Amino acid sequence: MTDQDQPPVDAVTEAQPKKKRRPRAELKQLLLDTGVELLKERGMGLGADWLTYKVVFDHLMETQGILVTRGSVHERIWHGQRAYQLDVLAEACRYTPEKGFYDAVAAAQAVVDAADDKTSVAGRAAIAREVSRVGGNVDIAGARGSVDLKIWLAIFSLYTLAGDDPEPGGDAIHTHISAGYQKNQQIYIDAYANIIDQLGGVANPDLFGTGPDAQQQAVELLSIILPSLIDGLVLACGLLDEESGTVQLPTGPDRTPQEWHLASIGLYALFTGMFTLT
Repeated sequence: MTDQDQPPVDAVTEAQPKKKRRPRAELKQLLLDTGVELLKERGMGLGADWLTYKVVFDHLMETQGILVTRGSVHERIWHGQRAYQLDVLAEACRYTPEKGFYDAVAAAQAVVDAADDKTSVAGRAAIAREVSRVGGNVDIAGARGSVDLKIWLAIFSLYTLAGDDPEPGGDAIHTHISAGYQKNQQIYIDAYANIIDQLGGVANPDLFGTGPDAQQQAVELLSIILPSLIDGLVLACGLLDEESGTVQLPTGPDRTPQEWHLASIGLYALFTGMFTLT
């Protein structure tokens, strides 16, 4: 076959089957997941303005060999780059307690299980103190190491303190923050109620009265106050070293010093103020 007999290059190209286009829903989720991944890797900074189409497209090509063009996204999935950024922030708000929280619950349960005196008030008071110390120390350590929590806190701070008139599209972020907050609160309620019940803790009648809903109210309030304390300490200690917020207190056997984080002290103060042992 001579060169003249060869088919034109354009003809060969046209004859090749075209690569199948990704369904819109699949492409949208891929870009949202990639955006959240980049937020976790690079941090929020002062917002998400840096999270451009190009940054995400380049990341997909470099890490997965996936080619995405502006034409396949713009006006097909999102009306603009800012709409995409807001959707990524909303997706990142789907935060649930991580391994660190469940590690703290397990550590607290281990303290209860290992205790010898679970019957006397003095014995259970000692257990409550150690549960607060150990559980609080583990909880704050897990929270400070959680990238997901830090991203959630950054978004929470930006969009809940922004005022009553969020930018268009920002309402989805508020919706996800609120839904996630309520879902997480129930997880906290169940965990705290279980430990408190094992300790024989009863809602402080001076605060909550003696009505049939007093115990539930006390646990529900604890489930709001304690995570808020943890979140605040993550922010307050964020610029300091790993030892920040940790003190030695004479609470061990024979008044030997033990390590307490501010979160643990706060937890103990909350428990002793909101509950009594009978």
